[in-house]
Amino acid sequence: MSDRGVSISVNYVLTLAITTLLMTGLLFATGNLVEDRRDSATRSELRVVGERVASSLMAADRLAQSGPTSVVVDTDAPERVAGLQYTVSLNATNQQIVLEPANTEVVVRIPFENQTAIADSSASGGSVSLVLRDPGGPNEALEVRSS
Repeated sequence: MSDRGVSISVNYVLTLAITTLLMTGLLFATGNLVEDRRDSATRSELRVVGERVASSLMAADRLAQSGPTSVVVDTDAPERVAGLQYTVSLNATNQQIVLEPANTEVVVRIPFENQTAIADSSASGGSVSLVLRDPGGPNEALEVRSS
């Protein structure tokens, strides 16, 4: 009779162990899935913001080509993307707009072509302005600034 008591206890412990293993595996699998989806959403939102900034940069470039005048083109963008703050940078060397959210490895690069010189500059995400620095002068260049 004592064998029956042991088999019930062993069965119970084995059931708990198997359930724990299955739940742990499920949590790891869904945790990675959620993280992948968040990275994908962040990347998509940053591309949209980057395209807006690129469009404004091209508009500022056309205005700067019209003559030595003050140029300021504002771009409205969300302050956060997928709940994260981000930075908008102009990379003059590679002719790219670089968008990087804080605390993640996601980086979005949007290439652009222009006539006016570009200054390496950066601003925190949200409303940014593209400004012509030193219009008509030797250091004339477009740069990004926080609005």
